[in-house]
Amino acid sequence: MAPTLGPFEVGQILALRREGYSHRQLADRVSHGRSQAGPKVFAIGAAIRRLDADPAWTGDRACGSGRRRKTTRAEDEALLRAAKRHRGLQKVNSNSLQVLAPTVTKVSQRTVRRRLRESGLRYLRRRSKTIIPEKSVAARLEWARWVKALQTSYLQRWVFTDGASFYLSRTVDEHANATRAALGVHVWRAASAKDALYKDCVGPSCYAKAQGAVVRIWGLLYRGQLRVRILPRGVVMNRAVYTRIISVDFAKWLRRFRRPLLVQDHERALWCEEPRAALREAGIELSRKHPKHSADLNAIENVWALLRMRLSETLPATTEDRHAFVARLRAAVAWLNQNRRRAMLALGSNMKVRARAVEDNSGHRTEW
Repeated sequence: MAPTLGPFEVGQILALRREGYSHRQLADRVSHGRSQAGPKVFAIGAAIRRLDADPAWTGDRACGSGRRRKTTRAEDEALLRAAKRHRGLQKVNSNSLQVLAPTVTKVSQRTVRRRLRESGLRYLRRRSKTIIPEKSVAARLEWARWVKALQTSYLQRWVFTDGASFYLSRTVDEHANATRAALGVHVWRAASAKDALYKDCVGPSCYAKAQGAVVRIWGLLYRGQLRVRILPRGVVMNRAVYTRIISVDFAKWLRRFRRPLLVQDHERALWCEEPRAALREAGIELSRKHPKHSADLNAIENVWALLRMRLSETLPATTEDRHAFVARLRAAVAWLNQNRRRAMLALGSNMKVRARAVEDNSGHRTEW
């Protein structure tokens, strides 16, 4: 059976015939379908006779002006399924995919890469994140099902607590590097990359380390408001410090909050008997449903990102000591409460959105 020719092949035949190519040479040069070999000699002869009889003839296939696609839609879908199914089990690249998806063994690795890009995938570096253990994955899925069944009035009782650490620059050079980091990771520069090493195009050093003096804080997020307690110099979180924060700060911050339900992570110091007794005395209920390894389900973690962004925006021109940084930190918290309250309120009230994201990711980390 003679292969059908499309407009692309017919155009090749016309152009090469004018150059004096023989039927054999045309058969070797004209591409057809998925095969790397061209049409047979008798097909070339038949096409030339058709063109002599009807110069307007453009082929028997009405599938566009280009050559026939080398893979079918079903083969593209099989390739995509293979890439997603095996990428967490073995090294997956264009070479291994030709073995994992046998339907694409006859095409080049370049075509495999092109099909994956067309489907929305890119060959990117893996993110450096801790994998959630399987036990926590099951607990997160159970939490998601539970949250989706809750009433809005119950979710409005939730308040969130966690801590954060900030490091001061020790030297002028470290401060200059921090200033570079505050400019962001992208900059408009020449596409030829000839100005890549210009001073105004260079980012922070990859060797920079935040090893200066640490400032630790503990915060509470409720009703779109952020409250923080700055720990004294050298003090780390333990059961005694947390009990004092609950008795003094939480009781004051939540005194007008009716029946608050506290969401906290699973550090051992937070779940000792002393802080739990302080929570009961302050009239604060402790949520026991919050799963382990779930920082993305604690809304205050997202607020810490907003706070760090604001601190980067207000970074001074010179290094600062602890006293100056604490003053700037308090000003940044006040600015968030005044200008980002709506965003923080949305972060604290979107638990059902997070629950759907957990289910969509089969219990693993979400974008939150």
